[in-house]
Amino acid sequence: MEVKSGISACRGFLEKEGRTICSPVTGSMRPLIRPRKDFVVLKKVDRPLRKYDIVIYVRGEKTILHRIIGLPEGGSTERVYLIRGDHSIGKESVPEGNIFGVAEGLYHGKFYINCESRLYRVLSGLIKAANPVITMPLRLRRRLAKVRFLKKIYLKIKRS
Repeated sequence: MEVKSGISACRGFLEKEGRTICSPVTGSMRPLIRPRKDFVVLKKVDRPLRKYDIVIYVRGEKTILHRIIGLPEGGSTERVYLIRGDHSIGKESVPEGNIFGVAEGLYHGKFYINCESRLYRVLSGLIKAANPVITMPLRLRRRLAKVRFLKKIYLKIKRS
């Protein structure tokens, strides 16, 4: 199996071969999946998706690897999953049709974690619970940027 660098490079190979290994290049899934250090074993979706599954999906022109944090509710014709990166602030709704792969396992350094294992489920729950703490620096940076922006506007108005 060929190892691909970057999630978007994995898409074609996954669709063609049904399974691939890739290394994410962004930090949206830290701390469990470190960019350019850890590897994710992906396969085509062959079972119902579950909470905490790591999935690969398409948003516009981008191919993204994030975790399912909420399952679809009944009554809808198309299933829509609530998805977020472990090191991301925002959540997004992703239609089932945009999801084309699911993680089978991952290599965190020299350790292999099977995504069907109890260890993976426990780690995923802990990471989801810790998301507000993990993303605190991102939230503070955004808030400071808003304050700086508002301060610039205030100073321009005051000078006028």
